[in-house]
Amino acid sequence: MIAIHGNVGGTPSDTPVLVLDDGCRFDGDLSVSGRASFRLPDGTPPHGAWVHWDAQAARILLAVQPGVPLGPGDYEGGQLLEPLPALAYGGGRVTTGRLWVDGQIFRRETDNQREVVALHSDFKLLRLILDGVDIDPLLDQRFAARSRGPRVFVTCGFLFELDPRRYGAALFDAIVDLEIKLRRRQGYGELTVFTDQQMDLFRGFDRQGFWREVCERTAGGPWLIELVNEYFKNGIDPHQFSPVPNGCPQSPGSFVDGMAPPSPAWTAHPDTYNTFHDSRGWKWPVTMGVTTWELQRYPGGRVATLCNEPIGAAEYDQHEKRTIGPPELFEKKGRDIATWAAGGCFHSQAGLVSEPWGPIQTACAEAFFRGLRA
Repeated sequence: MIAIHGNVGGTPSDTPVLVLDDGCRFDGDLSVSGRASFRLPDGTPPHGAWVHWDAQAARILLAVQPGVPLGPGDYEGGQLLEPLPALAYGGGRVTTGRLWVDGQIFRRETDNQREVVALHSDFKLLRLILDGVDIDPLLDQRFAARSRGPRVFVTCGFLFELDPRRYGAALFDAIVDLEIKLRRRQGYGELTVFTDQQMDLFRGFDRQGFWREVCERTAGGPWLIELVNEYFKNGIDPHQFSPVPNGCPQSPGSFVDGMAPPSPAWTAHPDTYNTFHDSRGWKWPVTMGVTTWELQRYPGGRVATLCNEPIGAAEYDQHEKRTIGPPELFEKKGRDIATWAAGGCFHSQAGLVSEPWGPIQTACAEAFFRGLRA
């Protein structure tokens, strides 16, 4: 028998419940003062799980080592790959390291301080995981440049193939695998659910149901969740979708270079943010700040704005798409984003298909994140 223990504070008003992602439920034992214990069968495989109590919930990961089933014995919360949180009864926001939206900025739940979101494009990571590729070297390179996590595509039909009908539950297992890697690095990521479907490759696909399932499966994780990339050309109308509250900030998606996001934003959802693709034209070094400022002056724009696909870096110049820099302009871009927006994403040629950055892209990435944190 496996026993998992965590601390309890306050006066219990109900019994905490541990719910594995496969649906198995285990009631907590509160017979020992200040302790909550959950007893699971030997050999329980690694799982994402939820602990529910007092109308609250927190996400944990049940695995001492990734891929290694839990063995018999007692496990304190701190031994788990993701510690079991203290169950503080009586309400309040659960502090699990996620981000939340406060007006036009993001804050960390761990310390309530502002987080200038620092992402990088790595669109193909889930497909690489599904193909059995070790993505740790890629993440190590990105985090060494001071990114806090990837922007990842959940579906794709143009840059590469990622059809959820083909992969089924394995796609969500890949998201859990990536979540584990991000949590070990104390990072977060952005999941863009619908992308690159210009040719309507997923005709007849239940997009509403898939959107709900992604939100439900990622609930409480270290994610920002974007409905759609450049919605007008990808067969998705954000106005026909609604946020699915799951403890993660959510965005209705982006338009194209320099154009306003869908309006009105999902302002009824407390953790709404906008995603904006600023202009890649020849004035790109100076346009981000003023256009973001303009967006935030209008109804529907007065939420946190994330510049999640600006002009990218590359090892050779691609007119008004990717550029060789210089790195000093990427540093300025990072400074502008930190000043005028809630955060941004370093975009790159290698990030389109999750390949290692070359020397120019690495230098531009380091400059971008240096400016973002200045």
